[in-house]
Formats: sequence, C-alpha cells, structure tokens
Amino acid sequence: MNRFAIIIVSMILTACYQTPFLTQAELQGTPQGAHLVDGKLAANGVTTARIDPTSTQTQLINVPTGSPVTGSSLTVPPGSLSIAANILIEEATPLATPTTFSELSINSQVLQQGTSVSIQASEFIDAKTPMTVSIPLPVGFGLAELDHSKVGVLYRVTRNDQGTNVSGIMPSSQITFSGGFAKVQTLYFGAFQVVVMSEAIEAKEVKVETPAFTKSTVESKPQIALYSASEIIA
Repeated sequence: MNRFAIIIVSMILTACYQTPFLTQAELQGTPQGAHLVDGKLAANGVTTARIDPTSTQTQLINVPTGSPVTGSSLTVPPGSLSIAANILIEEATPLATPTTFSELSINSQVLQQGTSVSIQASEFIDAKTPMTVSIPLPVGFGLAELDHSKVGVLYRVTRNDQGTNVSGIMPSSQITFSGGFAKVQTLYFGAFQVVVMSEAIEAKEVKVETPAFTKSTVESKPQIALYSASEIIA
C-alpha cells in the first residue's frame, strides 16, 4: 500500500471513530447566562438544591461526584416555577419493567438501559415553561452500533395540574444526545430512564395510578422493595 493510500485509510478510520458527543466536563459546564445552583449531596445519595422563582437567569443543578447519578442535571428557565422549591435528584427504581411496557403496550425487548433518575420538587407544582432534564445513557452505549430509532426515554411523572400520574416514552426525535447523557424537556417532575429497544420507538403516554419510586424510598419500605425487585428487567 502506498503512502497516499495509507493517509486516506487513516482519515476514514478517524472519521468513523469520532463522536459528536461533548465530554462530561463540557456537558457539566454552566450554559451561557445560566446560574449554577449549589447542590448538596446527602449520605443517602440525594442531591438537594433550591430554585428561586424570582431569578431572571436560567438555573442549573448538576449532580456532584459521589452520587449514583453523577452528571445528571436539571435546567430551569427564568419564571418556569411559580414558587420556591427544593429540587431532589437521586437514583430511581428502574422504569424498564414488565408493568411499564404493559401499560404502554410495548412488546419489543430491552437491549440496554441507563440508570433511572428521579427529579422531584418539595412542592406540588408543575413548570410553566419546559425544563431540561439530563440523564445518563446506558453503559457501553456507542455511536458505531447506534440506531437512533430504537432509543427512547421512559418517564413516569406527576401532573399536578390534573392530579394524575403519567407513564410514557419519548422517541429519539425528542432527545438530544450529548457527552454520555440524554437531554429531554418536561413540564413535570418524576423519574426518567434511557432505554434501547429491539424495535423502533413511538411516542406513547397513559395515565397510571402509582407515581415513580426512588431507590431511597424502596430501601426504607420493604413492601415497595419486594414489588420493585420482582419487576426489574435484568
């Protein structure tokens, strides 16, 4: 193989393995004009930060190192919340369960799943304008084997405006992939989890009776732990 051919092959290989994803450090940087809200990580893995409804800046909560959901974040635009609230971010029990897929009439198989993240408010409120949730992609999730149509975000949120809980899934068209994380927009608090399915995903949503469970709640209540453990897909 001549030198020219070697250079061409090298350029092709480099292009194949380049990723458009940002690094985690870049992802965790404060967006332009945003205010980084100080989050406190407790021993039980819960990160708590307070959102000021009077702030004229976008407010960003990053989960610090040491949490099971390190790097996850919530971005709140100015005026999105009508009252002050503490935001609690922690690991949730998996949403990728037989119950969830039955609720949503999804028959395809789970190929990969990221860590489920709970983002809750201390008050019974919904956002007035969309907030941005950033949650981890599955371990080993790579660009080479990625079929975007099979990637989605499961969610289980509480709609205080309707007094109901909602279960649903967002297709890849509603997701931004960046730095090993998936970003989606929501008006509601609850749990979110990235899944890679065996078939293409379509947007679905249904009303459900139960809210999302956090891992800390499950560990403190054996009856919930028993239910949750029986539902988890390995």
